[in-house]
Amino acid sequence: MRVGFIGNTVLTLKALESVLEYGYDIRYVFGLSPTSLAQKANACDMVPICHQHNIEYINNEDWAQLLKYEVDLIIEFGDSRLVPKEILACATVLGNHGAILPYVQGGASLVYGRMLNTGRWGVSLMELDKTLDSGKIVGTQTIRYNPAITMEDFVTLCDDATVVCLKKYLAGEYEPIDNRTWDIRVKKGTDSQTAITTLRFALKNNYVIYMPSRCPQDGVINRGWGSDFKRWFKQAMAFPYPTWTEE
Repeated sequence: MRVGFIGNTVLTLKALESVLEYGYDIRYVFGLSPTSLAQKANACDMVPICHQHNIEYINNEDWAQLLKYEVDLIIEFGDSRLVPKEILACATVLGNHGAILPYVQGGASLVYGRMLNTGRWGVSLMELDKTLDSGKIVGTQTIRYNPAITMEDFVTLCDDATVVCLKKYLAGEYEPIDNRTWDIRVKKGTDSQTAITTLRFALKNNYVIYMPSRCPQDGVINRGWGSDFKRWFKQAMAFPYPTWTEE
């Protein structure tokens, strides 16, 4: 199988190492530009492994050049860039999601999962489609964690679970299921405690929820929050993500 990779994170590296174990022909890694890489949470230098295995590393963010590579599968892990339709049309594109689909959709999934602090979360794989969040779900993996662990360790658990999903996918051990349209959508800029209360309600009642992406202002602690949520918030807003601040 001929494979291309998109991404520049620790998860990208772990996935690439996993695919190398299968002996597949990895044609390229499409990374971030140096400027974008410097701003990326959980960033990882992919150059050494590319040099070691004679894989072409591309970091000019020119999507059109990927069309010259003949690949059967493109793996976009740990990368939130939208893949152009022209790329989606020429190969199967596999993406990861930091929550169990279809139930929790949207952005910043690992941060929300850590804020929820139930000791249970999960990850998913999906084959990307031309319409955002509409591709087939091709793998899920539930994780259990100690609510006292660091955010870094939580991310590691989720990354490792994603690699388990990838291995099952490559082995053909999956049954595709359709994604679903969300029942509840949390607006961008919603107070974090309110967002988590809504997420908890949706999960308890089996509603599909869409969670918004986050911006720097969302990392500010609200003095009116309860002490428990403040603690969970601080645990979630920590390395490898930007840390929390106070008003």
